[in-house]
Amino acid sequence: MIPNKKGVFYPHPGETYPCVNRPIIEELIKHARDSELKICRYCLHENEDSKLMAMLIVIMDKYIYPAHRHAWKDESYSVLEGSCIFREYRDPKSIAMEQEIDEGCILFNNRKRFHTIVPKSNILVFVEHTEGPFTSQKIEYYEK
Repeated sequence: MIPNKKGVFYPHPGETYPCVNRPIIEELIKHARDSELKICRYCLHENEDSKLMAMLIVIMDKYIYPAHRHAWKDESYSVLEGSCIFREYRDPKSIAMEQEIDEGCILFNNRKRFHTIVPKSNILVFVEHTEGPFTSQKIEYYEK
């Protein structure tokens, strides 16, 4: 794994078929534990121009990423370790729905609403797939 930006790692150049295994998960857990945000990711796609993006994401200490939406793309979450709640909002103070995602489960998010993941375990490991390429389109966040 090589760092790309703070908390974001990529496979070594020339690694044609990157594989997620326990040593990579443990290394991400260590980096997430030591980071201020308590989150880090290992990108399995080649670069930000890839049409399909797959990222192994580790969240520590029940960190909750702020509610946000990206109206131009879908995404899915496959939980490998731990459990969480996928929460979707009507507005900043009104929850539209919640869906628990346990270890071994997959959730497909295509509704384009504001959403977040609420970890239920101290270590949450999941794979996120989403559409690429990465663009400079701004993610919208709910103001608190």
